Amino acid sequence: MKKLLIFTNFLISACGTHEPQVSPKAFTLEDKVSLYASNIKTHQDEHGFILSDKCDSTLFSGLLGAALPETVDLIQARDQEGAWHRRANQDCGEEFKNSKSTISRDMMLGVMWWMLKNNKLAEAEALMADLKENNYILKGQGSLGELGFIPSYTNTLALIIKALGGKSHKLELAFPAVIGRSGKGFERHLAVWHILLRGEAKGSITSYELETLKKMRDEQPMNPLFQAAYHKYTDGDFTIAENLLSNNMEWPSEKLPTTTEHCDEWPIQREYSEKDWGSCSPEEEHTGGELIVIYNLIIKGVPNGKVKDL
Repeated sequence: MKKLLIFTNFLISACGTHEPQVSPKAFTLEDKVSLYASNIKTHQDEHGFILSDKCDSTLFSGLLGAALPETVDLIQARDQEGAWHRRANQDCGEEFKNSKSTISRDMMLGVMWWMLKNNKLAEAEALMADLKENNYILKGQGSLGELGFIPSYTNTLALIIKALGGKSHKLELAFPAVIGRSGKGFERHLAVWHILLRGEAKGSITSYELETLKKMRDEQPMNPLFQAAYHKYTDGDFTIAENLLSNNMEWPSEKLPTTTEHCDEWPIQREYSEKDWGSCSPEEEHTGGELIVIYNLIIKGVPNGKVKDL
């Protein structure tokens, strides 16, 4: 916990607010992103997937492929029948005793980001056609809780198709798209990326979604994803998020982070705690992909997103 206390004291504002202070940077964040984008190649398989031995590889690889277009051949996670899988090897599920399902809608969030940022209209249309034919349930093996493509995800897919110049799926565009805000850790991570994806696809988010981003930011101010997402749709000032990402105690400037910096391989998906954000053994190198996706998909984008209710 000592490391977290030092980090918190270094960044938390002394002005009575709970937001981190700005500290001098000895290098630019752009330099760090460039270094990570180069070094992450050592963690990518032949198709560009990261964390390719994990059964949530498709989510993280999709986000990376959105942040670095044309670097991840995500279609390798889709089989000949059109079913998507949790990783390129298509070997996750109860049959392999490593997952409860072959795919889940969580993974599809990464797929949809990849579709939008890589102009994959045909793939998006194919997914929508399959969902319509199968009562909005993903092809694959698993429970309805894993495979059910909830209305908000279906609505988001319809927005992506429309944004890419495809058919207007009027029914699906009318589906309710309420994104929950009561979850913790990984659920928060998914909710924020989902809101950001919707903002990218339609050019704005709702006031309810902005309130959700604010809630996430207020409850987890040390998470650069939440800071960047909130400020994108308020003042466009990414100083706090940049300051967090520039801190060498979490993301070193000369190398990719390891378990010495933080134990979890993708810490922004976890609650800020010693267990995940603190160090652990043995020392293993992480991909650093979260820094790349936050910078390229949020900070580097249009600084001031719009908030608009229908």
